[in-house]
Amino acid sequence: AQRQAKVRVIAAEGEKAASESL
Repeated sequence: AQRQAKVRVIAAEGEKAASESL
């Protein structure tokens, strides 16, 4: 469960970085 939560946080950060780069 903890690993899935970390993956979700990384995905959220990735989306934020992608939206900022756009």
